[in-house]
Amino acid sequence: MRLNVAMMTDAIWNDDALEASDIPGRADFAAAMSKRIDHVRPGRNSAVFGLVGAWGTGKSTLLAEMRTRLSQQGWTVVDFSPWSAADVNSITAEFISTLAGAFPDKRGKALRLSLAKYARFGIPALSAIPIAGRSAEKIAEAALTYAASQPAWHVTFNQLSEEVARQAKRVLVIVDDVDRLDYEELRTVLRVVRLLGRFENVHYLLAYDQVTIDRNLRAGHSEGSSSEFMEKIVQHPFEVPPVPLVTRRSWCRAIVDSHSGMAVIDNLDSYYLEQKEDLIRLLADGMETPRSARRLKEQLDSFAPLVAEAEIDALDFIALTWLRLMHHEVWDDVRTHSSRYLGWSENDPSELPDPRLEHLPHIVTRGQSAIVARVLQFLFVRTSAGGVAGRKWRLHHERYFHRYFVVALTDADVSERLVEMALAEAITGATATPEMNKLRAIMVGGDGERGALAIELLAAARKDANITTRPLMSFIRTLRSDILEIGRDPFARLSTVDRWLALEAERAIRLQAMSASEFIDEFGYRQLVRAGYAARRLYKDDPGSVRIPYDQAIVSWVAQVQQDGIDGIRESDDIVVMTAFAQAFDDTAHRGYLADLVRDVHDLVHIAEIFVDFDRWIGSDITYEIIFRTKEFRFAVGDALMRFTAESLPPVTESLDDEVDERLTPDLTSTERLDYAVRRLKEILTD
Repeated sequence: MRLNVAMMTDAIWNDDALEASDIPGRADFAAAMSKRIDHVRPGRNSAVFGLVGAWGTGKSTLLAEMRTRLSQQGWTVVDFSPWSAADVNSITAEFISTLAGAFPDKRGKALRLSLAKYARFGIPALSAIPIAGRSAEKIAEAALTYAASQPAWHVTFNQLSEEVARQAKRVLVIVDDVDRLDYEELRTVLRVVRLLGRFENVHYLLAYDQVTIDRNLRAGHSEGSSSEFMEKIVQHPFEVPPVPLVTRRSWCRAIVDSHSGMAVIDNLDSYYLEQKEDLIRLLADGMETPRSARRLKEQLDSFAPLVAEAEIDALDFIALTWLRLMHHEVWDDVRTHSSRYLGWSENDPSELPDPRLEHLPHIVTRGQSAIVARVLQFLFVRTSAGGVAGRKWRLHHERYFHRYFVVALTDADVSERLVEMALAEAITGATATPEMNKLRAIMVGGDGERGALAIELLAAARKDANITTRPLMSFIRTLRSDILEIGRDPFARLSTVDRWLALEAERAIRLQAMSASEFIDEFGYRQLVRAGYAARRLYKDDPGSVRIPYDQAIVSWVAQVQQDGIDGIRESDDIVVMTAFAQAFDDTAHRGYLADLVRDVHDLVHIAEIFVDFDRWIGSDITYEIIFRTKEFRFAVGDALMRFTAESLPPVTESLDDEVDERLTPDLTSTERLDYAVRRLKEILTD
């Protein structure tokens, strides 16, 4: 099979037999089998040869080679195609027509006429009656009269056999694809071969798959062993030799090389090459026939344009396509029971049997459970080296799993190539490029889920980055502003951007791409706090190495707040978060930073109002609960609390007891805020 040259350049593959096989050893096999058939000398009784092999093993190509060789030795070779007949009754007529075709010259004219009459022994009597009466009785009487006028079968057979012998021709009738027949058709063909067509000098070569024949015979409740049944028909069976392993690997290498794509690596990564070689070995072990290789190659050729755009791993797609073609039930089980396969790890226990594979013997044919199990492990077992270049978008990742079955990036998905291109442009400071515009339309578009996914992918792509740029920070600021303009967004796009911004800001401040004060000017204190907390998490073993810019920012902020006084802090919305931040970074350095602003109980109440806040709860709807940031309030005012008692507080004007939680908006009237602050202050001062 010309996988390396012809097969790789054919525009469309068909299943036609080749004139000759290039599988090593096949030409010698065809020559040996032809020689064995040629040993049948003229004048010998009919013999039946068998060419046995599974579908796709190259039987038809071997038949073509043998036809050529035997024709050169003086044989008349004809093809009998019983499966092309419309029904069982037509099979005999097809056989007679085929045999008559072996004697086309004038000398064979009388024989052809005799063969036409002989066909009546394989066709129901009524279909051969030359007359038709008006009633059933007349038809039956005509049938009996006609049948009685004809000689018995053995008399006709002997006469016809003598006529065939006088032709002095050795005839070989090739019957290919015998395994395509159902039980009744198979019985008819075997009856033709061993009874009606057993003429001197007429011999048969049947090509079939023994496993399929056995199954068909069992389905028809044939008596005895089905293999023994065929032994009575075929005296000289020859098994198609297996394809050498080296040849199968050559096929698979040609296929994988053609469709594995280019790995995005500087030097061909050893892990990627190992994985590629593993796949080639797996396919070679499970690909026993040239037809299966051709089918796989044709399918991959057909899907190549889609795979190129679908952002899936080429090696995984090749393996999954092999499963679909060779073991469709397993492929369908993977498609419909993803939870059974996702989540495998190389660290999973290796004891056998693996419960995830126990179902395979029930759905895998021809004893290939072991190879199918190995292919499934290739597809789904996650390894420690699974993230190497060239093996992105793996089937075992839940995010990409569905792509392998639709073979496309749907409108509900986001192209990671697009994300990578747009991100590269944002880093360099490009603006309004086609990629950036397309990605922005997704991020702020009407499909909020898809927009949030796009932002998540941007953030994930920057997870391990070791540089950042001012243009990228500006890109994030613009994106955040665009999302804020959307208004209420149940898809958490804003929080996703803020999580990304925190990590990018930490990187920018640590690497001095921008100072903390520059960052505050562009993004505000709340985003600085997020960056500071990110720094503490990332460098928890050595927080001192990254805290200096944040300590300096806290000192500057405290000084500004103290300078602005009570009236100034009322206008600020950063007091609570910055107080918590200052306390988290150093719970002693700035304790009581508002104490000097508390001159009387009214100042204390005004400050307490600032620490009235909301918790957001997400359920069937988003609701808000009023809370008081007691810990932060105590840190901010410090010992100033010691100067006041609960009795010194102003009276409560109205009650919020029934309206503290499940509020639809994070809003309070000034009276409600004052009332809630005073109530919490009373609790603190009486504690």
